[in-house]
Amino acid sequence: FLMQAMRDFGMGKDLMAINIQREAQNLMEQILYEATLLEVINTFSNKNPKFTPIIGVPYFYIKYGIDSLQLAQNEIYYTKNPRIYEKIHKKVLLKLEKLRDSFNLLTKDKN
Repeated sequence: FLMQAMRDFGMGKDLMAINIQREAQNLMEQILYEATLLEVINTFSNKNPKFTPIIGVPYFYIKYGIDSLQLAQNEIYYTKNPRIYEKIHKKVLLKLEKLRDSFNLLTKDKN
């Protein structure tokens, strides 16, 4: 309702653009996070053969409904905007740190 009212008064365009940009940044953050995890998975020797063909870039095309051009355009956009890209990377690193801490906790409990 609020968005409709703001659009009616012409004030919603900037807010909508900010929300779209935030969603795009969150999506890029998720893709980078998952790409890092997939790189780690590729180092494992025992992989489920059913998933081997889609591990890597095809995974992102399937999961997010994107293609190579969209992925490349996003990469170009964010490399031209290093402050935004750095912010995204910091969030990814924080997520990875939390994940590592969780694994460390699990392995610590077993010892």
